[in-house]
Amino acid sequence: MSAPAPGTATTVKPRPGLPGIAAAFLRRDFVEAASYRLAFALRCFGFAVGLLTVFFTARFINLSRNPLLTPYGGDYFAFSLVGLILMDFQYVAVGAFSSRIRNAQTQGTLEAILATPAPLPAVLVAAPLYDFAAATLRAVLYLTVGALVFGIRLHHANVLAVAVTGVLALVAFVSLGLCAGAFTLLVRRGDPINLFLGGVSMLAGGVWYPSQALPGWLARLGDLLPITHALEATRRSLLVGAGIGELARPLGALAILCVVFAPLGLVLFRIALRRAREDGSLTHY
Repeated sequence: MSAPAPGTATTVKPRPGLPGIAAAFLRRDFVEAASYRLAFALRCFGFAVGLLTVFFTARFINLSRNPLLTPYGGDYFAFSLVGLILMDFQYVAVGAFSSRIRNAQTQGTLEAILATPAPLPAVLVAAPLYDFAAATLRAVLYLTVGALVFGIRLHHANVLAVAVTGVLALVAFVSLGLCAGAFTLLVRRGDPINLFLGGVSMLAGGVWYPSQALPGWLARLGDLLPITHALEATRRSLLVGAGIGELARPLGALAILCVVFAPLGLVLFRIALRRAREDGSLTHY
């Protein structure tokens, strides 16, 4: 290979930054989603069915007031709607990396994506942005329709406490998502971790009923789940206006789980990626 002639300048292409990478992923995913109009219509139908199911269930349960709902404002519809929203976020966060990795494996694009000049952390952050944006939009719509049509009272909400809870919950969920992504890289199969975690969360996480209704051993299992503490803090801050000081226990537990799961997820994902590169399985499915 000949060296460049004297006096000629070589152009080094700069590495793309996070904003550009995020915009590229968002544009690609939006175009793909917009091209499937039937899928969009079915998502809207699913949104309406889910909301109405929660409403009619709540109307039945609210016929007899349950004292376990008192710390959350006493309205089961609001209680369960927050559970639906947080479960949606957990499902998206835990499944986003594994589903993207699996799709890229089957399409043969995973190695090409990882071989681009884009830094790996930026790719990890940008890849699921569309999924999180869609989940956020659904959450806003659920709360807006719930307030305007079904009478949920949100005027007591403590915005700061809700925001702090949201950040901690997102970190914990994404950390579990990295663990699920590592599993997908290693075994090149669908994501059973999301299904398992979703089932355990439904049972012990306090999604559809307060954790206080569980037997002691099951409640202790729920304490190991980020969604348990995220639901407790979100419901109390959003529905009755509890402040950060009043939420010290659930926020503290959520922060501890973030400290545990975040390094674990990063380490497992890096190990799985390195192993996949070494055995050449990035393009296998």
